[in-house]
Amino acid sequence: MAANKKQASANTKASAKVRAAQQQKRQRLMWSIGIIVLVVVGIGVLVLAKQSKSKTAAPASNSTEVKPAPSSIATDLAAVPMTAIAAATAKVPSSNPPKPTKSTKRLSKGKPEVLYVGAEFCPYCAGERWPLTIALSKFGTFSGLQTMYSSESNVPTLSFHGAKYSSDYVSFRSVELQDQNHKPLETGTPAELALFQNLGGGSFPFIDFGGLMYQSGGSVDTQTLLMPARTPAQVASTLAGSTAADTDGTSLKGSVNSVAGGFIQQICALTDDKPAKVCKAIPSS
Repeated sequence: MAANKKQASANTKASAKVRAAQQQKRQRLMWSIGIIVLVVVGIGVLVLAKQSKSKTAAPASNSTEVKPAPSSIATDLAAVPMTAIAAATAKVPSSNPPKPTKSTKRLSKGKPEVLYVGAEFCPYCAGERWPLTIALSKFGTFSGLQTMYSSESNVPTLSFHGAKYSSDYVSFRSVELQDQNHKPLETGTPAELALFQNLGGGSFPFIDFGGLMYQSGGSVDTQTLLMPARTPAQVASTLAGSTAADTDGTSLKGSVNSVAGGFIQQICALTDDKPAKVCKAIPSS
């Protein structure tokens, strides 16, 4: 009997050890499965984050960064063909054409002056700088342009802050009143601010053409600058490749070039149609 009890006790201890070993094995298995699940979930989160980032406009993370524009941008914008601008101007009606003032021609250093008042955060200013730069580039040259994205709507654009413009025909004065964070950036003169408030109603962007015509608010469809997402350099390069067939107002080329043509018309009225090679290429307004 004693031997039997001893054997039973040994069997019980052996069974307990087996159960303990099995339990440890199951625990290790569960830990392994848990770790694998965490790894898989982590990988899934990273993949989704990467996909989400890829669907966002590539420059979104740099939307508040203002940096010097490569020289290729000014070159590309100056190279937009007049034939393409003329065709778009003739076929794409402006959603916000310039209006006449009740003033006389305003000069700066003996030349009629184009005044632009805008803000770096403003998406409509972002759209309007493209055709204005194209138009003015037909009468002179820019230096010191900067590239950025409007902090509102992330529209790829230029900034005139710190830029210089040279022309034998027209003067250009830009006032970027606020930066990307709506903080004061540049200061306009009392006369400029009076025009901005009285004619433009204080709305960005505001453009005055030599005191004779003005535009308040944007006229470029900013969606054409966003679809597909583009960088400022890609916008300039795309516009440089315009043709006379690009007259769709819902496309980047058609929308921007038609507005540029309207601006050229206004500037030609100030310069007595000089230079002729530019002004004769655009139908009269």
